Amino acid sequence: MVWPGQDAGPSEVPALEGFDVLHQLPAVLLLPEVQRGVVAASGLPGPGRRPDRRNGSFEDFPLADRRLLLTQLAWLIGEWPGRFVGLMRLQGVTRRPLVINMSPIPE
Repeated sequence: MVWPGQDAGPSEVPALEGFDVLHQLPAVLLLPEVQRGVVAASGLPGPGRRPDRRNGSFEDFPLADRRLLLTQLAWLIGEWPGRFVGLMRLQGVTRRPLVINMSPIPE
């Protein structure tokens, strides 16, 4: 990642955009179809149950479940971008949940 004020090289991501994307990925991982796909493909367990809040986010999960989700996320973005793109296509995930609430959308 490159911090504000530094020049980004061809394979570097500006830090603020990178953190925005990293914050969005757990929300994508919590989509039921993505969660099913990751569990099936990786064999990694997911959280025991969803938080009681209607629109529960990553931060609403107990710490043990957050660890499980971060382990799944590490698997999902391993071998970037092939595994991520392949699973999104296989599970029928469109662009919308990947960029919702992101304005402007990072490159």
